[in-house]
Amino acid sequence: MAKKSGWATSLCLICASIAAGALEQGQAATFSAEFHSTTSNVGRGARNISGRVWIGDGKMRIESLDEGHVMALILDSRRHTMFDLVPDQGFYEDVSSITSLMSRPGGPGDFRSYDLRNPCDGVDGETCTKTGVASVAGRDCEEWQFTGKDGSRWDGCIDRQLGVMLRKELNGNLLELTGIKVGKQDPGLFKIPKDLKLVELADCYLRPDFPRCKANAALQR
Repeated sequence: MAKKSGWATSLCLICASIAAGALEQGQAATFSAEFHSTTSNVGRGARNISGRVWIGDGKMRIESLDEGHVMALILDSRRHTMFDLVPDQGFYEDVSSITSLMSRPGGPGDFRSYDLRNPCDGVDGETCTKTGVASVAGRDCEEWQFTGKDGSRWDGCIDRQLGVMLRKELNGNLLELTGIKVGKQDPGLFKIPKDLKLVELADCYLRPDFPRCKANAALQR
């Protein structure tokens, strides 16, 4: 895997610690859900991503379909590890240091837990204001408006029981969680199948067609 500069490595570790804290705060929030993300890109139109997420015991698994391939991301907050799996291509990779994966649409950052007493706690320079209550897919949630350090604003509705964001709206982008099922998750969901091969494809994450890039690179190995 390509080497990263010291500042980039430090930033990756900070992002990993934030994700770890978010999961640990929400350990009681053990659940699975379906999600749908719509991202508006100027000049490229809207991009829709649908998938499922499982959270339990400080771990997270996210599955989505991209470029015709099922992509699975497994994050372990205690070990500070993150692995990207492409089962139908027979490989996986260690992406623990790829910072951009945390904030991509449908990525781990979209499923973090929030403290309803102060949802902006832990985010430097961010403020938040409660604006009301609502219901998303039959679940009660609190509506909040967030203002970043740079003045940017976004809105979200946080589940009153689980503390997760049921709906998030930012710059025309929308993420919604539906079909939530609360309960203990199968430990096997957070394990890497033994028949998958470990590969290093970090350069693909710098390209917009990274799912296709990863698939092609794996076939050439």
